[in-house]
Amino acid sequence: MFKKALISIGLLAFSLGTQAEVKITLSSKIKNAHEKAIKKDLKVLSEFKFSEEGSEDTLYYFGIESLTNQDLEEWLDARVNWIIPETEMDKLKIVEGEAATYPDNGVPVVETPDLKPQGKGVVVMSNIGTALYFAGKQSKKHMGLKIKTSMFNRDKVMIDSPRTGIIMIGEGLFMRRLQINRQNDDSVANSLGRLQTMFHEARHSDGHGKHLGFFHAVCPEGHDYAGLNACDRNMNGPYSIGASLMKEFIKNCEECTEGETEVMKLVWIDSLNRVIKDTETIAENTNVEIKALEVDIALKETVLSLANTEAERIKITAELVELKKQLKELASKEGLLQVVPSPILDPAPESIIR
Repeated sequence: MFKKALISIGLLAFSLGTQAEVKITLSSKIKNAHEKAIKKDLKVLSEFKFSEEGSEDTLYYFGIESLTNQDLEEWLDARVNWIIPETEMDKLKIVEGEAATYPDNGVPVVETPDLKPQGKGVVVMSNIGTALYFAGKQSKKHMGLKIKTSMFNRDKVMIDSPRTGIIMIGEGLFMRRLQINRQNDDSVANSLGRLQTMFHEARHSDGHGKHLGFFHAVCPEGHDYAGLNACDRNMNGPYSIGASLMKEFIKNCEECTEGETEVMKLVWIDSLNRVIKDTETIAENTNVEIKALEVDIALKETVLSLANTEAERIKITAELVELKKQLKELASKEGLLQVVPSPILDPAPESIIR
């Protein structure tokens, strides 16, 4: 039998006293310890006491009227349906189906990072369902994924929408040095930290057209993560969702120790700092030099995407940084720089047209 986490996590919902279900199918390749932790995390959510009202920002970003267990469970259930382990990445059985008709509403422009993360990174969690939907939209094919559900079987999951909700988890999600409480693996605070990450990834199951997937933006100059795709250029994206949820956990966690609360505050602040509140852009113009630099940058970004070696990528990235610096300086000199506030995006998802 495959591992199916059909978790009735609303049976103990204190706010409404009504039943809600979060149905998440777990790949049979997920480690037993990780499966146990995920089930515990969802149980913690179901039993968590929200004694204080949610802030206006939290309710607005989530699109809910009140902060209750049932509201959060329903929000998550709409966006996360399958979980697979990182160990399956090299064995992913991607299905490229027949030609499909997608909404003619544009696609996101994925920002090109100026830097590559230093050292060997670890996967914490990633929304690959949305990534595959995006790939299908670009190729106009109906994409799918075969997910291991038992020793001999795989379920074929066709991706009709980003809301298909296929999440990949990695060792980083459970790594002790990345936990809120490094001494006690079973701490409720550790579950709250993982839940914050899951809700962050769940937001990537939202959006349509140019805002499909709420893709991350490159952090601006002077930021702790400058040059990396580790920020949001909108006010209600994954980092706002994660920050808002962590804020509510901090306000209401009765079991959290003072030390755990302090670490949770750092997580909250880190997420808040990744929300870009406004962006410097260049006003419409006919300046020949500016247009030439913009063309050069676009060409370099194309070359970077085709680079085969790390040395090439480093060289081209450095050239891109210099070109962007020149562009900003020229636009500033010409009085063409303008500050644009980051928007609130419509989270309504899109889907294949039948």
